Amino acid sequence: MTLRTSVPVIFIFGAMVAHDVVDESHNLPEGTNWLVYGVSLFAVGAYWVIIAPLPWVGSFLALAGLWFVFDSVTAIRYGPSQTTHEYISGLEEDQMGETMLRMQTLNVVYQGLRDALSRRQSQSLLLILTSLNHALKVPLDFWKAKAVLSRRGTNTMQSRPDGAD
Repeated sequence: MTLRTSVPVIFIFGAMVAHDVVDESHNLPEGTNWLVYGVSLFAVGAYWVIIAPLPWVGSFLALAGLWFVFDSVTAIRYGPSQTTHEYISGLEEDQMGETMLRMQTLNVVYQGLRDALSRRQSQSLLLILTSLNHALKVPLDFWKAKAVLSRRGTNTMQSRPDGAD
């Protein structure tokens, strides 16, 4: 291993060690480790584009580094991803058909809610959904948890535009 080929490995390792030290002392937000990794991977890719006989390898590394950067910036900005609702995550791996059916049901309910909000006909949609309450209880609870619906009165629900009450 020559110095030219070991510089990228040393750079990535040094960047990650530096991140760990700074994270211990400053308690950085979730996702900064992937930001540091993405920036160092982008730098290594750019370095390999310049010095390597096959610049496409460096381009691929730089592109992968940018993906890590954008993904980590999203995680830092919006926080870590939320846990999956038990309506979707409660199934075993061998029940993928049931999982897909539940996801399709949620998609149909969500599209109906979105269309009702855009046409301001939420009362008619919610009347239909309330009559199907037994079959759609768990999907409705799911969308309530995601702040798309709110309960109003005893047997009615109200669509919430943009997650507002």
